[in-house]
Amino acid sequence: MNTEPTGTDRARRRTFSCIGGVLAAAAVGLPFRARAAAREIQIAMLLPLQGGQARQAEMIRQGVDGALEQANRAGGIRGQPVKLLAIDNGYQAEKTVEAIGSLAARESVVAVTSLFGGPIIGAAIPAATRAGVPIVGVLHGNDAFRRPGTEIVTHVRATFDAETRAIAALFPTIGRSRFAVLHATDNSGTAFRAQFESVLKAQGLPLVAAVPYARDATDYTEQARSIERSGADVVVVGGVTATGIAAIRAKVATKLWAQMVCLSTVDERSVWEQVGADAVGTAFSSVVPNPYATLLPLAREYQAAMKARNYDRLSLSSFEGYINAQVLLEGLRRAPGLTRPALQATLRAMQGVSLGGVSFSAPTEGKIASGIDVADILVMTHNGRMLR
Repeated sequence: MNTEPTGTDRARRRTFSCIGGVLAAAAVGLPFRARAAAREIQIAMLLPLQGGQARQAEMIRQGVDGALEQANRAGGIRGQPVKLLAIDNGYQAEKTVEAIGSLAARESVVAVTSLFGGPIIGAAIPAATRAGVPIVGVLHGNDAFRRPGTEIVTHVRATFDAETRAIAALFPTIGRSRFAVLHATDNSGTAFRAQFESVLKAQGLPLVAAVPYARDATDYTEQARSIERSGADVVVVGGVTATGIAAIRAKVATKLWAQMVCLSTVDERSVWEQVGADAVGTAFSSVVPNPYATLLPLAREYQAAMKARNYDRLSLSSFEGYINAQVLLEGLRRAPGLTRPALQATLRAMQGVSLGGVSFSAPTEGKIASGIDVADILVMTHNGRMLR
């Protein structure tokens, strides 16, 4: 009997051989991204890609991206790669709400991370609650975002209460105890002013001036003069990065003597790039460890992640984005399934999770708190780095 394969048989065998070779190569050597591209897990960021807040947004994005790519190099989540979706919200509440609605329709999107801007977060929380899209980490410490009805958010950073208590505790020890606050005129800004005044009152300290500004303001000269007239020796800047930059410029222009302290919502790296040496001596409240630390494992892992992605600037904002992403990734690793409900339930149950020397515990029900208990004051030095 003739057993010589026909041309068709030979072609079929070559095809099977090629398929087998591809499968074998995938099992032992093909890049992870190529093996699992069709089954990716998507994590979204809603952020301004242009305008005054774009630089801070990019720093936060780099931190999140560094964490996700670090996870992908280690094999992803259960063999599936994690992809970052950066969506431009124009720093507008309406666009943010619309984007959340669109993301809810995409099953592969498991969460949103690292929202910033009080009005943006305030609009996003009810929209995400209705859509069932978890939010992991917001770059804002307002207690209003931690009250009942906001459980869709897993909070990582410390509250403004913790930040302002650290500020109020430190400066009287160096002879400065007359505080002023620069705050936005909207609900988020006035809530911060009231909260800071409450902290000062509890410590027997005066709030000598509460100076408002409009969110779209770019010149704070008159605000600086009002602070000078008040006799304040410490001014706390409540706002985002553009606010901090404008306030520092006004301080220099008016020769304001008071020590300026920017809340953690101001990205110090962007301040240095925009203001340079005029920012030396400015204090920054920090809700993450020092990104330049060499002894803390979490900081070393962050530095390695930034280097691997060729991001040559470390910052408090990018470190916060990185930590938010690490909490989210840990939730995905622990979840019984890669779905939004499973992730949300897992995040809410996480307690005492080690993140390289820093412990995360989800705030318990009815308690206004943070997942990571860090609130410190750092000062900008002559090279733009931060010193405790």
